[in-house]
Amino acid sequence: MGAAFEILRICVVMALVAAAGVAATPRGRIPLALRGLARMLGRGATGIPEPERVPAWRKALAFALTILAAVVAVI
Repeated sequence: MGAAFEILRICVVMALVAAAGVAATPRGRIPLALRGLARMLGRGATGIPEPERVPAWRKALAFALTILAAVVAVI
């Protein structure tokens, strides 16, 4: 039972961090952690477009998700 809880906790932390990355990324762009993978698969753009502004509420959501992920990782 303990190992299953640890695996579930790791999955929850990874999902929270991924959701925070998506929330902090402007629309139409790939999150930074996935850009290298997209380039390796041949789907990445060669030029970097002008970044759009991310609304403050999305930045706050990303911060809250990151803090929640840290709390879940420590428990």
